[in-house]
Amino acid sequence: MTTSTIATDVVAAQIAGLDAEVVRIDEQIAVLKARREGIVMMKGALEPLLTNRPNAAQLALPVGDGQTTPLAMIASSADQASPTSGTGFRDAVRKILRDFPKGLRPAEVVAELGRRGELVRYTGKAKPSVRVHNELYVLRKSGAITRKGHKYAINTVQTGTIN
Repeated sequence: MTTSTIATDVVAAQIAGLDAEVVRIDEQIAVLKARREGIVMMKGALEPLLTNRPNAAQLALPVGDGQTTPLAMIASSADQASPTSGTGFRDAVRKILRDFPKGLRPAEVVAELGRRGELVRYTGKAKPSVRVHNELYVLRKSGAITRKGHKYAINTVQTGTIN
């Protein structure tokens, strides 16, 4: 064998090795694409739970005869009228603050919204806690509520109006 034949054989072996590596990478890409598709599907199934997230009390053990959980009760009552149904999210926050004259922290407002079933109906893109913070900010700037420490309460003397 000549040197050029040996060099050609080495190059051919390297090309064959590179082809095998490309095939292996293509197989890994196929596996990763399938895995990615599964993750995207799972994410799509879980995302609605973020906006309609029940609080800890709604996830409690079954009540009564064990047939109905608090979460199921709230979900089944979503179609029924509630004290705040038919109103906007801001009105629901305002009603909750009216019911607690000493005021509530934002997390307590979110929990109360969940307890009253308002989070089941909430379909906004922002997390309910973010939306509550935004609504409290708007209500506070309008003078409809005041902030006492970390708690927000209805302002007894309204200085502005809010839509």
